[in-house]
Amino acid sequence: MARSCERLALLCTSPGGAGGASYPLHELAQLTEDERNAKGLELLDSRFTPEWLAAIRTTARSPT
Repeated sequence: MARSCERLALLCTSPGGAGGASYPLHELAQLTEDERNAKGLELLDSRFTPEWLAAIRTTARSPT
């Protein structure tokens, strides 16, 4: 009797190849905390653009 799969979770996926390989995470250890945070945003959030990051940094530094 064949079994069926009801759920499947794909984790740490990457298409690989030119321009599509996973980011070399070991390089994060060499960055400052601010650089790591910025790189994390870039890697994890598809909305990331340099302009968006600059706006976040400006907002974070503004007095409330």
